[in-house]
Amino acid sequence: MVLVHLLQQRAAAAAQAGGVANTCLLIALATGILFIRCNERRLLAEAGFRDIEVQPTRVYGEDDIAELTQLIATMRDAGNEVSQYVDVDVRFHLAIADAAHNDVLAGVLRSLQSLLRVWAHRVIDAAGETSSSLAMHEPVLEAIIQGDEEAARTSMSALQDRASRRLHDIIDRRDD
Repeated sequence: MVLVHLLQQRAAAAAQAGGVANTCLLIALATGILFIRCNERRLLAEAGFRDIEVQPTRVYGEDDIAELTQLIATMRDAGNEVSQYVDVDVRFHLAIADAAHNDVLAGVLRSLQSLLRVWAHRVIDAAGETSSSLAMHEPVLEAIIQGDEEAARTSMSALQDRASRRLHDIIDRRDD
């Protein structure tokens, strides 16, 4: 947890200084992603479904669905306002963890909020648009609404994999 806290402080400091200005921060972001990828089974529970050892399948309530639906609508309304979009994007993932009553995941996401915001801002800013990111989030919501465990896992994995690839592409370009 000390490393996570250190990464969070570094990301927040760089964000306040006006953006990601050095390769060290990008390496820290990649380390955060590695942490997330190493804990993928637990994080898949973010989609609200069963991790074999952790929790039973979660059925979302009407309030949960309404909140997640509103967050997706707010992401859509943000358009290409990257900061606003990223803020709602992070809130969407936190809302999923909260609605799933997954305290471990919610705690990890809250601890990494600054890091996730900087990472997401960097990725979306480099893409120059938000529509493709939104298109990756919508199937997650639809799967949750339908209660389709396999679709939720698949769509959340695809979303995470794409975001990781995009960040790694940014890192690779900076190293060249």
